[in-house]
Amino acid sequence: GGVIKGDYGEFLWAFAKKLGSCSILFAELWEIYHGLKKAWERGFRRIRIYTDSMNVVSLLMKGCYMIHPCYQLVRSIHDIHHHGGFIYWMHVLRGANQVADSLAKHEASLPTSFHIFEFAPSFIANALRVDSACIAFPR
Repeated sequence: GGVIKGDYGEFLWAFAKKLGSCSILFAELWEIYHGLKKAWERGFRRIRIYTDSMNVVSLLMKGCYMIHPCYQLVRSIHDIHHHGGFIYWMHVLRGANQVADSLAKHEASLPTSFHIFEFAPSFIANALRVDSACIAFPR
């Protein structure tokens, strides 16, 4: 899952998608793709993507070979990126993106395969406070 915040860190909306069984790398890329696509559809053109995966940041910044299992997905993300606007890929420490982690834990209980939360659900309230305070917890 992911969360879209405004320029001042305020909650705008969140999303989560049931992915089934796949690698963590593939799941992260899918979440970025869907979040980026929805943000683009809603008119956002200056976007910062935060992920705790250096592998994801590397793939998105450098691309990958056609034989890579995530090639098509990386290409789809780049296609959105190259429509114009400014998209920044940023690495954060593993505890600094707790809203996304909380959303991912609730994906199995979602009523649809892709769900948008126009209001912050109660199960991410604490994670929103932690993320806003920039507190990272070691695992």
